[in-house]
Amino acid sequence: MTVELADETDLRTILEWLHSEYDSEAGEGFWGNRRDIQNYFDWELLWVVREGNKAVAFLAGNEDTISYLVTKCDKRHRGYGEELLKAHEARARANGVKELRGECSRKGPIDFWLKFGFESPPLDQQPAAYIPIKKVLT
Repeated sequence: MTVELADETDLRTILEWLHSEYDSEAGEGFWGNRRDIQNYFDWELLWVVREGNKAVAFLAGNEDTISYLVTKCDKRHRGYGEELLKAHEARARANGVKELRGECSRKGPIDFWLKFGFESPPLDQQPAAYIPIKKVLT
C-alpha cells in the first residue's frame, strides 16, 4: 500500500465517490467540503491510497494539521486511513512539526484517533459538533 500525492484522476474519483455517498436529506457526508478538497489538491496537500488504480482514501492537510481523512464507505477497515496517517506523521516529523492537530465530527470515529495516540478533551466538555484532537510528535 502506497501513499501518493493525488493527481487529477484521483481528484475526479474522490469527488465522484463523495457525491455518491452524500445523504442530502440528512445533509451528511463530505460532498459539502468539495471546494476545500479541490483547494488542497491545488495546493498539493491532498494525499491518496489507491486500490488498483482508483483512489479509495485521502488525507488533506498541511504539515501540522489534518483537515480531512476519509475512506470510501465500502473500503473501510482495511488499513487505508492508518497508512495515510502514518505517512502524514512521517512528513510532519521530517519537517520538524512537534504537534499535529485536527477535528473529529461527533458522529465520526473518535476511537480511530485515540487508537493512534491523539488526545481530545472529554466529550461531555465539548458542546460543539466537532471535537478538537491533537497528538504530540516525539
